[in-house]
Amino acid sequence: MYVFRVLGAGDSKLLTVVTLFVGLAQLIHFLLFVVLAGGVIAVGSILLFPTRALVKFQMRRIEGGDRGIPYGVAIAIGAICVIAWPLARHAMG
Repeated sequence: MYVFRVLGAGDSKLLTVVTLFVGLAQLIHFLLFVVLAGGVIAVGSILLFPTRALVKFQMRRIEGGDRGIPYGVAIAIGAICVIAWPLARHAMG
């Protein structure tokens, strides 16, 4: 994903490592949690800092401009959710 400029180098490395850790059985759940967390972070960023979001949106056309929201936090939240979900279900019943 780094080659296609979808994610930064660090984000793509983190996503790869966590995907290998989570495994194929939980891959869809993990990616779903990552997308949901990223969406919440993006919407929260737009609502809290609308001017900054507009400037970043305008600067993305400029070569070498800021790429936007770092996805490492969303990847970490997705990993925590996938790991904690079975533990919470096991503890409750």
